[in-house]
Amino acid sequence: MKIPLSSPDIGDLEVEYVSRVLRSNQLSLGPVLTEFEEKFAAYSHTKHAIACSSGTAALHMCVRALDLGNEAEVITSSFSFVASVNCLLYEGVLPRLVDIDPETLNLDANLIRSFCRRSARGIIGEKRSARNLDESLRQFCQCTFSGCRRT
Repeated sequence: MKIPLSSPDIGDLEVEYVSRVLRSNQLSLGPVLTEFEEKFAAYSHTKHAIACSSGTAALHMCVRALDLGNEAEVITSSFSFVASVNCLLYEGVLPRLVDIDPETLNLDANLIRSFCRRSARGIIGEKRSARNLDESLRQFCQCTFSGCRRT
């Protein structure tokens, strides 16, 4: 089975913005970065946004901000880039790898339910297809990690 990963989606607008920065005298921490962060925060309906040099750095910042503690367990996909595991290892968190659903290429919700232990503190899910993460998985996470009563 051939499983597609991702293809770059670079259009004329992206080339224009990158060229604008490359032609400036400031390739990092310049006005384009500030503008991007402000527009992204507005788009996200949040007060602040922080641009990172990579997806790995962004994931690492998120895991650090959560302060999960040494040897906490977080479930993530076995079908992923190494960043989703490394960001956990950097903070002493133990990654628990779960397989994907072959149709959606997203985490298999049924496997997570059977794999999840009381010691799991969270899940790093990745959207690999046009289909969103399973809604029942979202509800399961809210109950498991937010303390709602399970019946």
